[in-house]
Amino acid sequence: MTLAPDKPSTALWFPILILSFAPTLYLLKLIYGKYYQISGEDYIRTALAKGMGKFYINFQHVFKNIRSFLVADLKKTISLTVGNLFIVEYLLNVQGLTYYVFFDRANYEFQVAMSCLFIVLIEALIVYALIRLFLYLFEKVFVYA
Repeated sequence: MTLAPDKPSTALWFPILILSFAPTLYLLKLIYGKYYQISGEDYIRTALAKGMGKFYINFQHVFKNIRSFLVADLKKTISLTVGNLFIVEYLLNVQGLTYYVFFDRANYEFQVAMSCLFIVLIEALIVYALIRLFLYLFEKVFVYA
């Protein structure tokens, strides 16, 4: 792995790891906080007192209540990832789509920069749609099965 500014990056796992670190921590903190809050509710205690299993309670009660918070903060998480994309590519000298946004100012072309920003937006929308599809399929297979 080289992080020298005059050589291309030979290991792409390090920028990907850095890129995914902050959004993952944000989502884990959100899910943990909401899970802790919902687990203390009266209907969860009632379900435990009736002898229902933990998996049943987690899928039928807790997941249904956490899902709305997760979907609401998913846009924030993806925007955090896009912001990190600019920072990671610029600081680690990885040539991705944002390379053309920070291109040499002497040869700056507005159309190229705007096209790259539009492609980054399209990528973010595709990732958002895939995560929503994953949550939908998870809910149909495990919650309503």
